[in-house]
Amino acid sequence: MKDLYRDIEELKSKLIIAPNSLVVIRHLAEKYNLASQYKKAIECCDKLVKFGMDIKSAYNNLFYAYDMLEDYDNVLKILKKYLSVNQLVKKPELHKFSHNVWSELHFKNKRAVPQRIVKHMPFNKPSETIDINFSTYFTFSRIGWSERSSEVLKLILEIYPEDIDILNGLGFSFISQKLFKEAKESLDKALLINKKNFRTNLLLGSYYREIGKYRQAEEIFFRLIRNQSYIKFLSGDFSHFLLIGDDAKDFRNLFALLTELGLVYFEGGEYENAIEQFLKVIKFYRNIPSSFKIRSMAGVYLRLGEAYQALGFKRKAFKAFDEALKLDPSSLEALTSVGKMYLEMGRYKRAFDLNEKCLSINPNFDPALKLREKLDQSK
Repeated sequence: MKDLYRDIEELKSKLIIAPNSLVVIRHLAEKYNLASQYKKAIECCDKLVKFGMDIKSAYNNLFYAYDMLEDYDNVLKILKKYLSVNQLVKKPELHKFSHNVWSELHFKNKRAVPQRIVKHMPFNKPSETIDINFSTYFTFSRIGWSERSSEVLKLILEIYPEDIDILNGLGFSFISQKLFKEAKESLDKALLINKKNFRTNLLLGSYYREIGKYRQAEEIFFRLIRNQSYIKFLSGDFSHFLLIGDDAKDFRNLFALLTELGLVYFEGGEYENAIEQFLKVIKFYRNIPSSFKIRSMAGVYLRLGEAYQALGFKRKAFKAFDEALKLDPSSLEALTSVGKMYLEMGRYKRAFDLNEKCLSINPNFDPALKLREKLDQSK
């Protein structure tokens, strides 16, 4: 970071001598973006656009800056302008980074990424960010992880209607928003292009799970697990994998499949199968290197607890809920689940404290409001 600030000061000094140097302004825009000084980057890019020079670099840096500021209206405006004068270029070498856990960490969760990972990832290229996102269906942008992800993907599909990666990204966006009709339409278009595409089939399984067609979902997930080369991961030997690139993609795919299958059984009321599957997920996750454990398992432990609870195994349920809270102390579902169990045990103060913590996070969380009524009645 010190080198970055030093570079900025050197460029500013050059700009004093040559205030209209477009090369210096272009480099300064990118350095400002890398230093998280997005408004200054925008000022530099506006100068480039005004002079009609380095338009491609300027629009890329503008996209990056507005995206990081979460000014999505301007993100879409810049992308429209860019598409009107530039052809997008798909970079096959970047496809391995699609759905990468590090991009999710950085752009969705807004957390820092270790330097040893940064050098392997296309993070530090604001001047190429639009093509990078086209190659990774916008998982290297905040808008791609936002509620407005479908807008940016539909904008791309207007020009590239048969891009299967963008169609998959749109399907994922629609499933996340519970727009199931739209999701199915996107996935059907993707299947017409390649019916064996892994991502399309994984999303189709998720779609069937979400709409309650559990047998169709189970069939798809079983087929994907059998057809993928996951022996190296299922064996539990991760010692020689860096878990970036193709290795990371395989890990993520297998993790998603195992988890989705557990959710199929849980939501379908097959709690014994759900427990067995969630325990496999936990065992699988425990075996990976600690340096890669950036994904919270709180949701898995929460569903495991609920499955135990449904079968009457209260002690095991309590233990699972407790693990969920350790991993995510602000989980509303876990707080109320543990609170309910404390209420059943007659430990009213502990139940009340947990429920109040839940309501302090979200005063309108319905399960917590109902639990408060029960606690008030028990006084």
